[in-house]
Amino acid sequence: MFVVGLGLLLYHFLHMSEMGAAFSNLKSHGRSIWCGVINGQTTGKIVWPKDLGFTRSQTSTEYFRRLLYDKDGQKTDNPTNQLVENAVPHDFGGWGINAATSLTSFAANNNAWVVICVDSNAPPDTAFLVSRNAFFGAQVSTTSKVTRVKSHTDWCLGGRIVWTTKSGACCDADPDKVANLAASMFPDSNAVYDVLYP
Repeated sequence: MFVVGLGLLLYHFLHMSEMGAAFSNLKSHGRSIWCGVINGQTTGKIVWPKDLGFTRSQTSTEYFRRLLYDKDGQKTDNPTNQLVENAVPHDFGGWGINAATSLTSFAANNNAWVVICVDSNAPPDTAFLVSRNAFFGAQVSTTSKVTRVKSHTDWCLGGRIVWTTKSGACCDADPDKVANLAASMFPDSNAVYDVLYP
């Protein structure tokens, strides 16, 4: 009985350690992506998903691929010509997500994020990047219900939802607060946003 109890304690400790690492890693990746997008915007590039013409019929993987192309939507060998300079596919991953080794191999299973289809005029506190364990439906507004997608990512995060706002704030919510999370993530009560899943 003691051995079983010790085993459960060790499992719990390891899971808590992994959860902490996953949590920090994902927030760091979200902040890094946001920094790249903001840098692109300040140099006059069109970088926000809605401004680039994205809709809910497309994926967040397609959006991230677009950020790795030049302003004309062409593949470039010069990373400083990308919409997000010097970014690589690995940047769009996270803890427990297989890292893509190239733009050619970058696919949904290498992508840690749901992208909210915001434009340059969306309020600063609006969610932009959300961990892939969140589900909103095809569109989201301040009154939407949020559900968790049970997955390895969800397990690693301990059921928490992580998001980065349009102003670069890194946020999270406990599993028991997920359902009514949209009110915190989408402050404009008149706005409806398309959602891009991996």
